[in-house]
Amino acid sequence: MKRATRSLSARFKPFWRALRLWNREGCADLSAAFAYYTLQSLLPILLIALSFIAWILGRDLQLIGQFRESLLAVLPAQSLPVLERALEGFISQSGGAGVLGLVVLVITASNAFLALSRGADRLWWRGDPHAGQQSWVGMIRQQIQLRLKAMALLALFSLLFLLDQRVSRVPLRAPTSVKQWISTQVPFMQGWQQPVNASVDVVVTLVLSFVAAQLLLCLLPSRHVRWTQLLPGAAFIATVLTLLNQLLGRILFLLGERFQAYGVVGGVLVFSLWVWMVGAIVYYGQCLSIATSRRQDGP
Repeated sequence: MKRATRSLSARFKPFWRALRLWNREGCADLSAAFAYYTLQSLLPILLIALSFIAWILGRDLQLIGQFRESLLAVLPAQSLPVLERALEGFISQSGGAGVLGLVVLVITASNAFLALSRGADRLWWRGDPHAGQQSWVGMIRQQIQLRLKAMALLALFSLLFLLDQRVSRVPLRAPTSVKQWISTQVPFMQGWQQPVNASVDVVVTLVLSFVAAQLLLCLLPSRHVRWTQLLPGAAFIATVLTLLNQLLGRILFLLGERFQAYGVVGGVLVFSLWVWMVGAIVYYGQCLSIATSRRQDGP
């Protein structure tokens, strides 16, 4: 009994150490800062992400409709017409955004990534790992590299979102002969196809979320971190966000409808709450990677 208790305690010890690190470094405040910069960067992020998708697919009205439905859960209805006009105008341009407009969007959209990057440096190295070692040219180069990393990550996330939507549209139907054989031999399995399709969608979303989380954790720190050290955090982030999306998606939609009576403020409150939760989960995932890597490497 004591051996089983010790084994269970040893397995959960990294989670406890990660929670202590999360609390000690003020990750709740870091998540609030991430939510603020995300609100500031929301429209540029959506425009750039949709421009990548439009560059690959062209005008996909069905995808735009799905994009609009997903925004209904977090944005007030009063703001949707303005956002829709901006998105449709952006897609209708044959060459995408102009160079000057794209530069402005990149600078604005990368602020949320920079907030996460500073938080990652604070967790891994308790501050800027290059403090006091860089000239002004090096600092400018670092800022440019961070914004380019933010753009690359946004492009990859857009591709993963596109892949998730495309895979979700593919119906997984069994051949007619198989269906007839099942209906005659095992009739109680006739209604299993829809749950299986839903399970496949969840698995695909979980895999893509893991890939996105691993890419995010690899690009956030200013210095190189071994990708194997980031696997526990990426698995945690992907699992928790996928479960929260399934469990809280409807609740957030109902909250959005309830707070629409308060206008734009209500939509901003609901969206800020969701982004804060995402930021807190991402920071805890990083803390979990740090806790497990330090346990393997020694104190």
